[in-house]
Amino acid sequence: MTGGIRSLLAAAALAAGAAAPAQPPTLAELDKMAADALREAHNRGAELYNRGDPAGCLRLYEGALLTVRPFLAHRPAARKALDDGLAEVARSPDGVKVQAFRLHEVIEQVRAELKKSEPKKAPPAATPPAKGAAGAAQVTGKVTLDGAPLEAGELTLVSLDLPRPRVFTAKVSGGSYSFPEPLPAGRYAGIVTGKGIPESFQTALTSKIRVTVAGGPNTIDLDVKSK
Repeated sequence: MTGGIRSLLAAAALAAGAAAPAQPPTLAELDKMAADALREAHNRGAELYNRGDPAGCLRLYEGALLTVRPFLAHRPAARKALDDGLAEVARSPDGVKVQAFRLHEVIEQVRAELKKSEPKKAPPAATPPAKGAAGAAQVTGKVTLDGAPLEAGELTLVSLDLPRPRVFTAKVSGGSYSFPEPLPAGRYAGIVTGKGIPESFQTALTSKIRVTVAGGPNTIDLDVKSK
């Protein structure tokens, strides 16, 4: 996962957490959070694409769309456009250049929906975290590729059961990793990058890695299969 997508996701998560500590954000604030994140993703993704990195562009666009999705509960047309676009790309046999361009179109479509007049219906209450999700978890372990230590790479975990998505990344060196900060206990989707790692493990849409962490120390070992 590129530094651009990590910073984008982190910024979106921080913005969501800081938007209104005493009261829920308004519909207009939710729209602004989503629109700002997508505008930033669009610009950074275009830079990656133009530098000859369509795969990085695709991952950034996909991560940004997944990040803003929880903010769009009150925007059914925008959310449908987002979900349909991600599903279409997940099924697409086309190469990363075409897929990246398609997600560029999805981002523009969602942004256009967000520019329409603010809906009157209030968003539904956020889904509470799973039991124990507030606990702090220290997560370490090993990542292997076909049983051999992954010499260099990254492991990214994306929360699945928190009211607002959070993203955590740890460096993998000599097959070992350790997240530098505690994680909320709960379920996560995993993304692994590094030399020899199949592309299917490198995006949130295609990776099937799922892990559950509990409060306190956790040792989680992952073995990625190249075939």
